[in-house]
Amino acid sequence: MTNQKQIKLCIIRKSSIGDVILSTIVLEYLKKLNRPSTIVWIGSKPSLDLISNNYPELQCFEYNDRYSALNEIDSTYIWVDLQSTFKTLLFYIVFCISQKTLIKRYSLQKRRFYRYWIIFKNRIFGRKRKHQMRRTKSSITNDLQQLIKGIVKNSYGIKDPIKARTNLTNIPKNIEPHSALQELNYGPWICIAPGAKYQSKKVPASVISNFLKKNLSLFSEKMKPQLLFVGGKDEQELIATLCNQLEGQFNYLNLCGKLNLTQTAIAISKARLTIAADSALAHLSESLNVKTFMIYGPTAPEFGFHLHHPDNQSLSNSIGCSPCSRHGKASCRYGDFACYHQTDLSPIQETLQNMVK
Repeated sequence: MTNQKQIKLCIIRKSSIGDVILSTIVLEYLKKLNRPSTIVWIGSKPSLDLISNNYPELQCFEYNDRYSALNEIDSTYIWVDLQSTFKTLLFYIVFCISQKTLIKRYSLQKRRFYRYWIIFKNRIFGRKRKHQMRRTKSSITNDLQQLIKGIVKNSYGIKDPIKARTNLTNIPKNIEPHSALQELNYGPWICIAPGAKYQSKKVPASVISNFLKKNLSLFSEKMKPQLLFVGGKDEQELIATLCNQLEGQFNYLNLCGKLNLTQTAIAISKARLTIAADSALAHLSESLNVKTFMIYGPTAPEFGFHLHHPDNQSLSNSIGCSPCSRHGKASCRYGDFACYHQTDLSPIQETLQNMVK
């Protein structure tokens, strides 16, 4: 071990939260190599807290204070830009100037054109035809693994067929205590996270409530799971509507807007199952080894940001107008959000049936 060349990387990935979580597959790959390494991670809160709490061996720096990180790294480090923006490129140039040499740099290639092409076609044809979903092997997690494998092979001569997955299971459960988390020790719990950053990516309350009511008969009173609602303050209205629709049908705990990101991770880790929108919380749930279903609407799995573990599923539809937006910013031009209402949720039903066996 002592004779092996030390891996020294400076990794930049500051947003979005879901993308940062997906990037933990790089850290997991490096950990599985079991080689001496020094990793500097430059990111932004609150996702930086997840990284630093789960990987205490890293040297973590806030992106807003990124120039202080230059004091910790030198020309022997390899620059790994997972953000791949013009600003991070400028930061790299400043670093090279400070070192008076050109530092090795790798960046994650984003497939923007492919996504724009799909959206353009769907905008033109709309619902005149079904969307032909291309189930390719391409995904951001595959791209990240291939990137880090190429880095360690080309720079350190290491070739290893290791396969990794995203992981945030090492966050200490008592690191940021909250009184509400004590209730989660008595389950079982189903985590519901229908919110998302943009309005169109939020799963309509009726989709979740109608599905749960339809499957209420699966459970006896003794075996009925409790519902855990999580999300940010922007989703409080959506969750309140959902709670009202399910009043008297299920016992629930509404923690939406009451927890920070680390506390939310601890809460989700207590669940047996998570049902979520295409959001950071779906990726967070998967990284915590919780059975996860992600429901797509204006976006699509073929964009590459789907759940990657075979035990989990990304649920979408073939309606012709979807996907209609790269990030879910666009509002539904038909006004009915049929992309959600026509998605087959039967795989979730099968999991619920297995929970009561």
